[in-house]
Amino acid sequence: MEIEVVTTKKKLTKSIIDQLLLPTHEDLAIVTLYPERVLGYVVIKGEKIALIKGVDDWKKMNIQYQWKASSNSECISGNRFLRFENDETRNLFLERYAKLLEVATVHIYI
Repeated sequence: MEIEVVTTKKKLTKSIIDQLLLPTHEDLAIVTLYPERVLGYVVIKGEKIALIKGVDDWKKMNIQYQWKASSNSECISGNRFLRFENDETRNLFLERYAKLLEVATVHIYI
């Protein structure tokens, strides 16, 4: 039997975080099922950014906003808004975002 162990250690830096992509709906669904996949959050330029182990790679998501449902399949937070295909998709996003806020409690200093 052959076992190959590959490890890569890199110091977490702002440069690495800048290269991370935003999570998909599937990535956020995984967070709901497996909250341990949330590493924690970092603060960069006053923005709170959660680090998530997604389906295939690490992702980042800004978690400083308090999204609320609005009309026309939208979410609003202050003067920002997100538009979704339908109300069901919007509601799923709000549930998953609330879970992410709940589990992203570890502050990672970089």
